[in-house]
Amino acid sequence: MRIWCATLAIVTAAAVMIGCGDDESPAPATSTSTTTRAEADGGEDPNASPACRAVSKRRIEGEVAAAGGPARPLERSANDSLDLSICEYRERRGPDLYVSVTLDTAPKTALRYYNLIAEGLQRATFEHIPDSTKPVGVRGVGNDRTHGGVGAYWTPYRSQLTAIDERTLVKVNFNVPGADPRTSRAAATEIARQALDSIRG
Repeated sequence: MRIWCATLAIVTAAAVMIGCGDDESPAPATSTSTTTRAEADGGEDPNASPACRAVSKRRIEGEVAAAGGPARPLERSANDSLDLSICEYRERRGPDLYVSVTLDTAPKTALRYYNLIAEGLQRATFEHIPDSTKPVGVRGVGNDRTHGGVGAYWTPYRSQLTAIDERTLVKVNFNVPGADPRTSRAAATEIARQALDSIRG
C-alpha cells in the first residue's frame, strides 16, 4: 500500500511539473521546408509560375543577347493571380532592360483581345501617334481565325506583342536598350510562339 501511494505521488508530481513547464518551454520550430526564398521575400516562386514555365529562362536570355542585350544571366521574378501569370526579366545592373511574358486566362478572351487592339488603334488616331507606332497585325503566331483575321498584334510604342489562342491572351514586352524595332518585334514574336506552343501542349 505504501509503495502504491508513493508511486502515485511521484506520477502526480511529474504531471504537475510538465503542466507548469509550458510557460518556460521554447516554442516549437515551424517548418520552412515548403517556403521558397522568393516567397520569404514577399515574391512568388518563378519555377511554379505558368508564365515562367511557358518560356525557358535560357530562351529569353538568348533572345536578349541576339538583340544586342547583355549576354549574361538576367534576374527573373513572377507575379501570379487567379487568371493572370506574369514572368519578368531584368538586368541586375540597370533598370532599362525589361522583358516580360504574360498569360491572361480571364473570361471573354476574344472580346478583350478585340478591345485591346481597338483601343490601341484609337489611341494612335486621337493622340496623333505616328503611323510607324500604330498596332500592326502579325499572322502565324496566334489564332488567325479570331475577329479581324489576325491572331497577334505588335504595338511599337509599347514594344509589346499581344497574341490570342482559344482561351488565353499572351503578351510579350521586349524592351532591350539598343535593339531596333524589327529585332524587338522578331524576338517578341518568337517568345510568344513558344509560349503558345507550351499552352497547346
